[in-house]
Amino acid sequence: MSIRQRSLMMTVCVYFVQIMLLQHFNPAEAQSIKDILDSYDAQFLSNFNVNLIVSCKSNVGVDQDPSTFTLQITGNDGKYALVQNRTLLGASRYSKKANPLDYDSAGNYIVTNMKMRTIAFDGASWKIRSEYDNCVLKETGEASLLTDALAARLELYPVNHHDPENLFFRYLLSLGRGYSQLLDTITSSTVDSGGIATVVGPGSLFSSDKGMWRMEIDTKHDYLVRSASFTLSGHEKPLFTCKSQNYWNAELPMYANGDLEFPIRSYKMTTRITKYITTHDQTLFDASINSVTNYPSDTSIMDFSRIDADGMPFVVVPLPSDISQGIVK
Repeated sequence: MSIRQRSLMMTVCVYFVQIMLLQHFNPAEAQSIKDILDSYDAQFLSNFNVNLIVSCKSNVGVDQDPSTFTLQITGNDGKYALVQNRTLLGASRYSKKANPLDYDSAGNYIVTNMKMRTIAFDGASWKIRSEYDNCVLKETGEASLLTDALAARLELYPVNHHDPENLFFRYLLSLGRGYSQLLDTITSSTVDSGGIATVVGPGSLFSSDKGMWRMEIDTKHDYLVRSASFTLSGHEKPLFTCKSQNYWNAELPMYANGDLEFPIRSYKMTTRITKYITTHDQTLFDASINSVTNYPSDTSIMDFSRIDADGMPFVVVPLPSDISQGIVK
């Protein structure tokens, strides 16, 4: 057992003795669960490298089958990187009710799908580079993928911005890690005979909007969150649900599979680990930083650190003369 494991286990043992004394907890005992959850997440996020296969829509607002993506995610001491590539495009269905701008002159429905995404956080700011392609759908059901790739988009965000955090950490939530940053405190908790702690408490979900979390935490298996739901204040139906399963044994274990859903938005995502180690991938991080720093000159830029009076980000659309220059460095 490593020094890292021994230190964490000593903390867990102290709290676990307190927790198992009673099945219904007072606030101090409930906070013990939160403290352990914080400790595990801090240990995990300090050094990790995960490869996943993910199934989800490539355009959330379209009636379509899930696409398949490969993901590589790594983190080390507050710096993170993610590379996502589509390997299979799910079929889309023709709609007569889309935005008029989504149809060409012949009445064909043009669906834009995410093809590739790189996320990099260097400790000071988030940068996201995304690439898309178009699928042309005829009313008869015939579909064709445009061969010409669309221009890339680069998004710049300040530290602590909710949008890039959502796009990055949602994958880790599906594997039972990362919830502690979203849960403010625990207001009620019970533990069954199998060591499953059912906790409820206020928090948020990558937004300033507050609500209530309900989580099932396996206190006998490294405080992994095996199920969770988040409901906004004033609402009855949950905004977010997640169930995880299949214990992946490692120095700091995770779940191997997850099913995540935003029911109100009709968005579902399934994840499956193909590789996980508790050592970050510096090569992946460096490549991600290079991807969001040295980008094609036809890339459009949205800078969310520069917001105008209407709450819109500063946007840079390249001119033809810029595009002819090639790569921006």
